[in-house]
Amino acid sequence: MAENNSGVTPSTDDLTTWATTYGLTHPVVADANWGVGNQYEQDGGIPTLTLLAPGMEIVAVDAWVGDSDIEAVLP
Repeated sequence: MAENNSGVTPSTDDLTTWATTYGLTHPVVADANWGVGNQYEQDGGIPTLTLLAPGMEIVAVDAWVGDSDIEAVLP
């Protein structure tokens, strides 16, 4: 999460609230000033989808990822 509702880097409380509100079970981390997210954003649209294959191979960056794309990289 790059920004909270005030447009600043989210606090731990912001991240916890976000995860709890949406029932997330995966880690939610702060991305100060979009430092990491902007490395993978190419067309100015959010969300950005990045597909990783086993071994952390980057298969698609900022692309539409469909079921068949995911199935193709599964072991």
